[in-house]
Amino acid sequence: MPATPQVLVTEGSTWSRSEAIGPFLITTARFPAPDTIAPHTHDRPCIACMLGGSFDLTFRHGKTYGCAPGTVAVEPAGETHCNCMGSAGAEVLVVQPDPGAGDLPTRASRALEQPAQLRDPAISALGLRMAAELRRPDDLSDLTLEGLAL
Repeated sequence: MPATPQVLVTEGSTWSRSEAIGPFLITTARFPAPDTIAPHTHDRPCIACMLGGSFDLTFRHGKTYGCAPGTVAVEPAGETHCNCMGSAGAEVLVVQPDPGAGDLPTRASRALEQPAQLRDPAISALGLRMAAELRRPDDLSDLTLEGLAL
């Protein structure tokens, strides 16, 4: 059986912007409707904050999360999953910590080991702020983005 491909979080996007800042890769991306990204993995854990539109996130073990605006999903590194965009496509902000950097507290690292979904207005607000910072960078953007990611 062929191995599940490892792809960038921008796979299938029509627009994206990424910055490597400190121990994080921070990306905002837009995906068209009604696109599907076939089963894949990522080399880093993903904390995905849905900014607009929606997608269904289905993991290898069969668990599906419906991700609408305000939803935050965790995709562990190496966890096979697929994404099915909703009728309006999707816009997402993704924070990917570098697991080899050793900068994350143990509790935070453990939280990235299992698929999860939550709705948290405070985290969603951080995601919107980070996406705005990526769209309009200035001299303090790196500091701002790393602080918001932490």
